[in-house]
Amino acid sequence: MNALYFRWMYWTDWGKSTKIERGGMDGSHRMTIVSHKVSWPNGLTLDLVGKRVFWVDAKQKLISSCNYDGSERRVVLHSEEVLGHPFSITTFEDFVFWTDWDKKSIFKANKFNGGNVTSVSAQMVINALFDFSRLLYFVLV
Repeated sequence: MNALYFRWMYWTDWGKSTKIERGGMDGSHRMTIVSHKVSWPNGLTLDLVGKRVFWVDAKQKLISSCNYDGSERRVVLHSEEVLGHPFSITTFEDFVFWTDWDKKSIFKANKFNGGNVTSVSAQMVINALFDFSRLLYFVLV
């Protein structure tokens, strides 16, 4: 079957040997895409535009990515200070966002090089919504 027409699902496995796998939505074509230098892959997400898999590893304190087939693996960010206990992850535009269990916060960084790490606090979200509502008010008036 041509891989272009195939629907994949991805998951992490903390079993006997930790790994990241993919398989067809029907359970066929299961394969390991990452099996070395991975310990506690808590969160996993797909960057559909960049066609990459991103994950956080809480034990190794890193954010990594690879192509859908596991090739071209890269470390996006490795930091004992910034990554306390990363738990979940997603991407949007040029950023990767993750939650941190220890720091009880949401962070973002450049998804290509891990630069510009920023805490995305609740106050920042409230301010953005407030600014948007003020803009909407002036547009409607």
